[in-house]
Amino acid sequence: MRSPFTSISAKIESWTARKELTALLTVLDPKAADLILDVGAGYGWVADQVGHICSEVVALEPDKERAGQMRRSHPSLAVISGVGEVLPIRTSIFDKVYLRRSFHHLTDQEKTLKEIDRATKPSGSLLIQELSPDRRGNVISSAERLLRGVHVDFLSSADLKTKLERQGFLVKVTKPAVAGYFLVAVKKSET
Repeated sequence: MRSPFTSISAKIESWTARKELTALLTVLDPKAADLILDVGAGYGWVADQVGHICSEVVALEPDKERAGQMRRSHPSLAVISGVGEVLPIRTSIFDKVYLRRSFHHLTDQEKTLKEIDRATKPSGSLLIQELSPDRRGNVISSAERLLRGVHVDFLSSADLKTKLERQGFLVKVTKPAVAGYFLVAVKKSET
């Protein structure tokens, strides 16, 4: 049975995503032939929108309730229940990978970046949209820890850029987003 928090959370996700979708699509730049991975897809609204543009989106979601809701709400999506730290995905298959407001939930961010590197084609790219670790981020962090009991670790864009570079990525774009920022990175070997 779906909890009231699930229903409210799904509505908030789609409302905030609608406000940010154009900016996300501009930065992600999905092409018709792209195979794209959404890590931490939530209830799947964004993945569904991206899927209307590209060949296919695979939506990875660790929360089984959210993954189930996503399958019911967006039957055209390929939904996988799993975590970024251990991607149940073949090597070098994705053209693009994105994490929309989910990087801060990863319990092992470095391990996830290694897995993303493994699952992304040599010419692939990585987009991370995150909230800034300012006052708003601290309020959201406290609320998520209290209400959902989830791990939260917000990074500034400079700290995330450093982390990406240590894992073999080169940040090509840093751009402001609603209450945060976008970073687009490629593998250093491809520069």
